[in-house]
Amino acid sequence: MRTLGWLQGLSLILLLVPFPLHAQNRILGTIPIELERNKTTVPVTVGTSGPLRLILDSGMDYDGVLLFHLESVDRSQFRDLREVRIGGAGQGPGSGALSDSAAAFSVGPMEFVNQRVTILTSDIYRGFPTDGVLGYSLLGHYAVEIDYDEGRMTLYEPSTFAPEPGWESLDLYFRDNRVPWMDIAVATAGEDPVRISTYIDFASGAALELLRRETNVFTLPEQTERKFLGRGLSGDIYGEEGRVSKVVLGPFTLENVNVALAPAEVRSRQEGADGIVGNDALRRFNVIFDYAHLKIHLRPNRYFSEPFR
Repeated sequence: MRTLGWLQGLSLILLLVPFPLHAQNRILGTIPIELERNKTTVPVTVGTSGPLRLILDSGMDYDGVLLFHLESVDRSQFRDLREVRIGGAGQGPGSGALSDSAAAFSVGPMEFVNQRVTILTSDIYRGFPTDGVLGYSLLGHYAVEIDYDEGRMTLYEPSTFAPEPGWESLDLYFRDNRVPWMDIAVATAGEDPVRISTYIDFASGAALELLRRETNVFTLPEQTERKFLGRGLSGDIYGEEGRVSKVVLGPFTLENVNVALAPAEVRSRQEGADGIVGNDALRRFNVIFDYAHLKIHLRPNRYFSEPFR
């Protein structure tokens, strides 16, 4: 009888003290971030070189970093630098570079080994205010929370990660590489939003880039202005800039959004994409990239209602 009474008392205590609704997420590292020119940068040290400011780039689908400025890197620390040519957006043949496939670097307190470090030898990004890009080394191996309100990135153990209440979870998918895709909807004027297939280019400073083809599933803006849109590893990209009335990401609607219109064959190497979601849209949320569960989790932050310029 005493045992039974003790168990009944324990049951009462357990009823009064609720269990957490999700597992305790294991934090593996915290890294400071900065938001500049609608791009998210993190501090990276390559051997004795750094800290360098590298852009977080979801379009970079391999483990490693790409460095823009040859003069900022001590090449004596590498054992096996080889000449390569790397392509990207643009219409040219690609850019010359040196690459070591078994190098190391650190991102904040996190150490990364057996990584590909590639250093451009061309001057295509000469004068560019940041030092390079990295992507899959972080996004592919962790659940990555980007908190613009606090100015930090948190890396979680991915297999057991679950977002806390208050996040909205949208589906991600992958096609023939490690670049994340998501379906969104867009309305150019007063029509109902049209669903389109897009991939995420977190290094793009645009909110949305619509890829122009002979036929498109979306309606093009009536008023556009010819623009230089940017420079890829294969050359300059020219197109137009306009506005659309709505961009819909899950339950969230962004209104009166600046968009870029670029020729698909010049801007994108991702077959079948209608558009590209960039950082001027996603910076309006705190974001968790959760590749392991094919999700991107969003929560509006202090930039959410900021007008598009």
